[in-house]
Amino acid sequence: MPNQTLTPEFLAQKTWDLYQTHGVPIEVSEDILEKSGYQLDKQALDKLVEEHQNLSRSTSAGQFKSGLGGDSEKTRKLHTSTHILHTALRNIFGENLKQMGSAITDEKARFDFALDRRITDEEVEIIRLEIQNIIDEDYTMSKVEMSEKEARELGAIGLFGEKYGDKVTVYTLAQKNHPEVVFSREFCGGPHVEHTGEIGKFVIIKQKSVGQGVKRLEFTVE
Repeated sequence: MPNQTLTPEFLAQKTWDLYQTHGVPIEVSEDILEKSGYQLDKQALDKLVEEHQNLSRSTSAGQFKSGLGGDSEKTRKLHTSTHILHTALRNIFGENLKQMGSAITDEKARFDFALDRRITDEEVEIIRLEIQNIIDEDYTMSKVEMSEKEARELGAIGLFGEKYGDKVTVYTLAQKNHPEVVFSREFCGGPHVEHTGEIGKFVIIKQKSVGQGVKRLEFTVE
């Protein structure tokens, strides 16, 4: 029988804390709660997400969501690398691949995504090579504000839990001399490098499972 002291608000807060602090995907926490006889209050969770976004916008335009680090040279490189990794994974495993969480510190970054099997060593190397290729070709990162509808029509990717206002910022990674050749386009708050050549060497540190059907890649740049 569910513990009556575990209110829906408390469970939503714990779910959000786990996502923010440790990158535990919302879906994983929700599945655990259901197996234990509880139900995640989506409205309470949405309220927490909105409060976090309002706080983030009001405290610093240079910081970005999901427990990510500040606006340093290393975090800018890692943030842009995260966009490249996201697209590389979609190219390799299919466009339906879903991001489940991410976090960046001054030393490294992690990216969680839905995949129901282990990534082979060969696939890890394919991922690394595709990312390094984009870095070496010195793609250009640009940003523009537009309506959410316009961004969606352009194929921009939005992430879990985001509630967008009248205008959104979209970051586009494209070939320097052929801006019509787009590699990635995402809703984002920044910060980023201006050219991928600034990033240097992309290194995948390790992969691990962080829940049923959820994989995590940890990486850095040198």
